[in-house]
Amino acid sequence: MTVSSKKMRGAQAMAETLVELGVRRVYGIPGAQNVEFFDSLEGVDLETVLVTHELGASFMADAEARLTGRPGVIAVVPGPGLTNCLTGLAEAYMDSVPVVCIASGVRARLPFRYQLHQIDQLGMAAPVCKKVFRVESPEEIPALTTEAFRLAASGEPGPVVIEFPSDLALEKSRMDSVVLPDEATPIDRIQVGKIADRLLAAQKVGLYVGQGVFGHQADLRIIAEHLQAPVATTISGRGALPEDDPLSVGFGMTDSGHPAAVEAFSRCDLVLAVSCKFGEVSTGSYGMNYQGELIHVDINPEVLGTNYEASMHLAAPAGPFLKALRRRIEDTPAREEDRELKELIAHHKQAVEKEGSQAKKRPDSVAPERFMVELSRRMPRDTVMVTDSGGHMFWAISHFPIRAERSFLAPVDYQSMGYGTPAAVSAAIECAGKRPVVATIGDGCFLMTGIEMLTAVRRKVPLLLVVFRDKELGIIRQIQEKMYARPAAVDLSEGPDFQKLAEGFGAEYRLIAGDEEVSTVLDEVVPVSGPTVLEVRVRYDKWNRYFQGALKANMRSLSKMQILGMGLRLLKRKIFGV
Repeated sequence: MTVSSKKMRGAQAMAETLVELGVRRVYGIPGAQNVEFFDSLEGVDLETVLVTHELGASFMADAEARLTGRPGVIAVVPGPGLTNCLTGLAEAYMDSVPVVCIASGVRARLPFRYQLHQIDQLGMAAPVCKKVFRVESPEEIPALTTEAFRLAASGEPGPVVIEFPSDLALEKSRMDSVVLPDEATPIDRIQVGKIADRLLAAQKVGLYVGQGVFGHQADLRIIAEHLQAPVATTISGRGALPEDDPLSVGFGMTDSGHPAAVEAFSRCDLVLAVSCKFGEVSTGSYGMNYQGELIHVDINPEVLGTNYEASMHLAAPAGPFLKALRRRIEDTPAREEDRELKELIAHHKQAVEKEGSQAKKRPDSVAPERFMVELSRRMPRDTVMVTDSGGHMFWAISHFPIRAERSFLAPVDYQSMGYGTPAAVSAAIECAGKRPVVATIGDGCFLMTGIEMLTAVRRKVPLLLVVFRDKELGIIRQIQEKMYARPAAVDLSEGPDFQKLAEGFGAEYRLIAGDEEVSTVLDEVVPVSGPTVLEVRVRYDKWNRYFQGALKANMRSLSKMQILGMGLRLLKRKIFGV
């Protein structure tokens, strides 16, 4: 990567550096302190996406990064611009997503204090970023920006913030050339050989993989076929192996996972986990009751053995590790096809689909599992599915198979409500009609950030935004009723008319009010031609499998006295109503 050595304004140097680094678009809102920068962005070969709120910009940059593997980029004013982004940066930090936020700073050369928006924004951002940078002089912009992008995407990816003082955007200086060095992480081939030996010696092996394996599906498939190993994924890793592959068991290896995963992994005496940290959400509240041997490989040495003890560790990037492992085991005889395993997996997949399609029908509401099954039947293999935080996310996990990598976008470890709409808009912009994009979100999530549908309307992108309308914070209400026998602060029944809201944005609107309408309406809206809000009047009359497993895990973590106390309180309220 080079930036020509010539005299230019700081803002121009930043814009040209972004182009050299392969950035295609920037999400944000121009303000008093970054108008010079936005003007420079208009003069180079990239596009700016005006968002409605900076929180939306942070989720949009996150989604683009998940789809492409390249850092998503945000440009905001100092102070409130950056603080509005902090939730999105924290989501990217927890979910290992490369994002670069260019936050304008107050004037560095001005001798006065108490400037507009002046605050220690880097101090606030540091805990939710891999690193924060501050531009001290225009000369350092190419090198500093290049390093920020390198850091965001290398190792375990994550967000980085660059503070760019507004007066330095105007200063002219000669910019030196910058060369982006080639980086290669060495692999401990001796340890890879030992891991291969253990895999070959085991009776039945399972593979549990995360998003770090994206781009290396061929190696993963060959290893799985060679060992006749079931492949399960983390939530973020869905699609690493297409979920209709005979050896794919979908999400999870705990009681919260797909039934195929739970049973297939119960047969394993050795599990190789690659690119995962066994966080609370992916493990269903640490509900992993697997008792066999575990080998853990991850690029971040800090996660190795942190939550679950492993017999062998290796700090290594997933791609080079899988390639080295494949070469090592390919020299050995492949195992005979495990027809029993594949039949077991196929049986559970069919049972889950049947569970959804045969859910009891009602005229005044929709079973979420039925809707997900019917939606998945109509969408192409490469569909991008976006979800938000809530019950709808886990119905999508259980009943909407993902058949291509980088095709399932969801807030996982930080679980921020409001992710879905901005992320879906960004995905629709990135895919630009080449791949269909559909999002399923709750009505509570839509009320937080649904206004970003204005961005989709401005861009005229095809997007199907499905709003599960139950007029309450459904999962929280279920927990409250089950654990406390009374709901509290979850009622959304006074919420807006979603048809008027969608049409006010300029989007198309459709409604599914009962189970009988699901097939007819979906046939009318799929394929999608423009921004469309589909309101689905769902019912949550049973617990999703994920939450059943998570509840079991949480109960195991409580003492007998705590369980007794909760039980007595619940009984008292049910009998006496207090």
